[in-house]
Amino acid sequence: AEQAYSAIVDAGPESPFYEHGLYKRGWSLYKRSLYEEALHNFFALLDHRKMNGYVFDQYREEGEAHRVTDTFRVISLCVDDLGGPGKLDEYFAQSGLRDYDDKVYANLAEYYFEKRRYDDAASVYRSFVELNPVHEMSVTFGQRVIEIFEQAGFPQRVVEAKRDFSNRFALSSDYWLVNEIYESPGVVELLKAHLADLASYFHALYQDPRLASERQDNFEEARHWYRQLVSSFPAAPATGMARYRLADLLLEQGDYVEAAIEYDHAAYDYEIEDWSDDAAYAAIYSYRQELKTADGARRRGVMNLAATSSAKFADTFPENEQVPNVLTNGANDFYELKKYQLAIDAARKMIARSPHS
Repeated sequence: AEQAYSAIVDAGPESPFYEHGLYKRGWSLYKRSLYEEALHNFFALLDHRKMNGYVFDQYREEGEAHRVTDTFRVISLCVDDLGGPGKLDEYFAQSGLRDYDDKVYANLAEYYFEKRRYDDAASVYRSFVELNPVHEMSVTFGQRVIEIFEQAGFPQRVVEAKRDFSNRFALSSDYWLVNEIYESPGVVELLKAHLADLASYFHALYQDPRLASERQDNFEEARHWYRQLVSSFPAAPATGMARYRLADLLLEQGDYVEAAIEYDHAAYDYEIEDWSDDAAYAAIYSYRQELKTADGARRRGVMNLAATSSAKFADTFPENEQVPNVLTNGANDFYELKKYQLAIDAARKMIARSPHS
């Protein structure tokens, strides 16, 4: 059969049976376990189609879909029989990449997924992304890795895949030098969700008393992902809450001034939410925690920040029950700093609010 089909192929691509001959000769070679030779024929078939204007994105919709679909399938079988996912990279390294190679990788990955070979499926998608970091399909393949591990029930692998996705397709990455961000709203939303998930995940690990030995590492991971989320989407409505959670993390770590700054941003830089006054009060609390140990010039600097934050709190949330205490402390701070007019202003606001206290 191989010899007969070779005679057809040798007649040249002008023959109406040329493609059929390649397909059948490829199968003949495959049946004889000559997998690499079979691959040459199957790729020659796809190359011939491409050269004649075939659109692979539509191959499942046209009349002769079976041959193209089956060609991708048998390519996957050949690669697997040759030794697995890495063999596809080796084959393309020797014979050259095609401009439909994303279809080859996707078919091989889904072949492994159907076989429940989840690591192999993810490996294939990752290989394509490594070789083609700015290809428009790379972000889809990166997300597919996450989905594979989610469906497989491998939570730690999901975290690793989300971390990889968030690093590769960060808004500052090379991917966006080639691909238009405004044409990819779905990708941007995925990135935002993954950053939030990573920050929350590592924050939870940081709080777990059973992981005390890993506490510092988990703190740094959580802070990193919160910072990435805030810097990537500074104006997004949900970023206010992200800054609030970042501030909580910093407060738990004892980084009081950094925590206070983030609480202030969360409270005042976004639309007022039902938690905004809590964030604003937490900023004042954080500054006062720092004052317990600060001395010298640092103490004066922190005191000034605390007093300024207190005045802003009273002006922005005048009905909050903490306002009298906040104004009292703020007035005392301004007095100690010899900012007498500001101290008088704070005292008058307190008196106006509670004239009979």
